[in-house]
Amino acid sequence: MKTARCLQGLLISAIAVGWSLAAGAAVIKSVQTGTVTMGTVTQSVAITSVTPAKAFVICQESASNGSQASDRVTCELNAATTLTITIGVADATVAVRWYVVEFLSGASVQRGLVPTATFGTAVATVNVTLATAVDLTQAFPLMTATTATTNRTIDEEVTPTAELTTSTNLRLTRSQTGDSIAVAWQVVQIESTSVQKGTLNMPQANVIATAPLSPPVDTARTFLIFTANGGNATNGVESRYRVTGVITNSTTLTFTRAVNGGAGNDVNIAWFAVRMTDGTTVQRGSNTTPGAGTTTMNAAISAIVINRSLPIISMRGDAARTSNNDFDDTSWAAALTSTTNLQLTKSTSASNASNATLAWEVVQFANTPNLVDGDGREVFP
Repeated sequence: MKTARCLQGLLISAIAVGWSLAAGAAVIKSVQTGTVTMGTVTQSVAITSVTPAKAFVICQESASNGSQASDRVTCELNAATTLTITIGVADATVAVRWYVVEFLSGASVQRGLVPTATFGTAVATVNVTLATAVDLTQAFPLMTATTATTNRTIDEEVTPTAELTTSTNLRLTRSQTGDSIAVAWQVVQIESTSVQKGTLNMPQANVIATAPLSPPVDTARTFLIFTANGGNATNGVESRYRVTGVITNSTTLTFTRAVNGGAGNDVNIAWFAVRMTDGTTVQRGSNTTPGAGTTTMNAAISAIVINRSLPIISMRGDAARTSNNDFDDTSWAAALTSTTNLQLTKSTSASNASNATLAWEVVQFANTPNLVDGDGREVFP
């Protein structure tokens, strides 16, 4: 009833001043969040009922004790009241922070699971045919992946990139085969968006790569989604393939890793800059651990509404380290602990052998449809 009254009021106002409601405006319903530890291979998390076709999931794992490939998880919203999180090998020291973002209108989500039988030991690329065509100017993919392999030198095998190559094709690609992986994927379409996308290769000798944005974006209303896959000689060294991604300014994305390398140590990146054309706002920043023993960092943010907001993070490793034992130190999760605080945490049982840098965004989605004036300019309620 409250939502209906708000929409009615907006319509009356729009008629009075000559505005029009934007077609298909995205309106957030809620953001749910929580944590779970992976003492069993599969954890079924009870959530408040959502409409899965209008909801997407983001998960952030905090691994410990050096960590291994099997400490990664897949997250699947496979029922209205159940989020299923699966780890490669049960490990009670691995904690997962999860978010379920549901819209009332203006958004649609397709999802599925590529099993290990499909993404087998010799498979480098899997193409997923979407049941419903998406608008490539309004859509972006999300994915999580895991494997039962406990090796610490195969990270490049379990971190594929995700691209939308056509309106009906999602391409998942890794640079190195050798172990079977499972990938849970989502393709999100939000109608009040203007999405730019691209792929780039960070050469083996570089630690920074940039991508242009054209047309320029409003940085206060744009967030970045990307996936990164290390080259076939990365050998699980986190500082070579874990990448932070930042919207540097209205025309530039910057991706940074800690350490370069020789042949086969390049990084492939698939990115999506999601420019919201409603009342959604985006804050961003970065934090670097002041010492290897740091397990918690706090970032002050402008006041937000917690149940409408989502933190998105990316991480890079330590420039002084070329170990394949640093997944725990570069595995962080983000939580909004108050309306003005973003807390970044990693496992207290991590090895604490290396530092990390985190780039973060806090996205607050709009809970009313935006208006457009006669010149097509956005008018935010």
